[in-house]
Amino acid sequence: MRQVSFNVGSVIDRCYPFRSIKGFGHQQLTPLQNAEFIAWGAYENLLESTSFYDDDVATAWSPQTPDLYKDPDAPLWKQVNAVKAILEDAGVAIHAISCDLASHDCFSYGALTNPDPAIRKLAWKKIDRALKIGNAFGARVFVFDADAEGFDSPFALDWPGSFAHLIEGLNHIEDCIKQFGYTNYAGACLSPKQSVPFLYGFINNVGDALSLIHGQLRTPQFWGVCPSTFQLQQAGWGAAPATLANLALSGGLAYLKVGSGTQRLPDRPLPPMIGSANIKETVHTFWILAKTGWQGTIEIDSMMTPAEFKNAQDFTARKQFLATTSSALTLAIELAARVTEEKLADLTPTEADLMAATIFCGLDIDALIKKTVKSGAEPEPDPVEETEPEAEQSHELYQEPEKTPESETKSDTPKKQRENPKPKAKQHKQQQAPKQQPKPTEPEKQPEPAKPKLAEPEQVKPEPAQAEKQPEQVKPEPAQAEKQPEQVKPEPAQAEKQLEPVEPEKQSDQAQHVEVAATEESAPQVEVGQKQAPESAEKPAAKPKRVYKRTTGIRKITKKSSGKK
Repeated sequence: MRQVSFNVGSVIDRCYPFRSIKGFGHQQLTPLQNAEFIAWGAYENLLESTSFYDDDVATAWSPQTPDLYKDPDAPLWKQVNAVKAILEDAGVAIHAISCDLASHDCFSYGALTNPDPAIRKLAWKKIDRALKIGNAFGARVFVFDADAEGFDSPFALDWPGSFAHLIEGLNHIEDCIKQFGYTNYAGACLSPKQSVPFLYGFINNVGDALSLIHGQLRTPQFWGVCPSTFQLQQAGWGAAPATLANLALSGGLAYLKVGSGTQRLPDRPLPPMIGSANIKETVHTFWILAKTGWQGTIEIDSMMTPAEFKNAQDFTARKQFLATTSSALTLAIELAARVTEEKLADLTPTEADLMAATIFCGLDIDALIKKTVKSGAEPEPDPVEETEPEAEQSHELYQEPEKTPESETKSDTPKKQRENPKPKAKQHKQQQAPKQQPKPTEPEKQPEPAKPKLAEPEQVKPEPAQAEKQPEQVKPEPAQAEKQPEQVKPEPAQAEKQLEPVEPEKQSDQAQHVEVAATEESAPQVEVGQKQAPESAEKPAAKPKRVYKRTTGIRKITKKSSGKK
């Protein structure tokens, strides 16, 4: 019998379970085939121990014959002895054995927590069978998987009764080991399960397991906890560092199952560092174990992917998977060993976390800093020298036009364009049109001499009288807009009737300019209407502002002419 130990970092030996390469359905291996694969891995120095369920090495269990294991001549023991011989020749130690309760239909509503006492009795007998099989192999630990204990509705559960049945069944495991004198067992441990075939579970996490051990079970020293990083990952890695550290320092960490998984495969963990493995979390898991001084067995909690199960009949693929998972564990241990305290000294938490990732990735921190600081641009002073003289010249160019008198006259135009660029473009059309034919109308200050120079002066004079009536009937809004600001002034103290004969001059001036624009620009009459329509619509909202502050176009000319008068 060969005996080989691993002893790398905090890992004494590597445990490779039967179910990792067993398969599902018609692609499952027989117990003897499974044992041969495990023995091959031991000969290749890929593992030192194994673990299995009672049904993985024995004949199928039936609730009709629950006491068949008590017969020493039963076919069950012939198969058990054959598997044992293969493993012993390869020097494979049996680290743990578990009782498979979840795969049987009779335990659909729970095993130890089932409300039916007959079903609970069957669960006790199957656990006794598993304990005896483990004794035949010399297993070190008995593991109680909590995947068979759960419920679907909290309202349909007898909480005091269910927990009482669970505690009674767990204490029965200790009683059975002591009663039959199974000295091979160093103790038993609870394996929390969140991915149970129920909506809720009784032992979902490490906290639930510890509360049962130290609060309810008869002998807490007999029990330990074997968490799975696959289960911790599903619950979120936030609590994993503190959970593992507390268990390791308190002596409650029996052994650790290392694996990863996805939400699509809730009960099929992948090997460590493979898939969505959270590489950093896997690395700091082994770093914490080394820091706490824990040493023990690591079980590679992994299963073949669905694509690999399709080629399950190909034994070469199974062997390759076994070798890959074992090397993945070694990779995680070696990456954690790279991170030393000396390299993390005097660093902030953020710097330490980034430094650890840099170290275990094998990057050169000095080269990384140079690339980060310089950003790939080495000549830094050259662009600085070129920009300084350009900045001085730019200031001089801005100062010269400010001193010239022409800049003062031109400075008005950009301000107007910023306030209302669109109306200005239309204003040029109106101003340029009258400037071409009536030359004296070009100066904006003297709009009055334009009256006698029109082509038809006789027709223009009587029109102001009509303009007085038309704005009141057709366009009352502009007439009211001009009256209201004049009422605000303190000068006209008389009634509104007295103001009417005073304003015809202003109205006539406006009417003349409107008519000139209408006659000269007969085609683009729509543009003039577009200007006047929004002005008349906007004046009621803010009349004084638009009359006195925003004077543009025709209103600007009329305002200047009326001011001179």
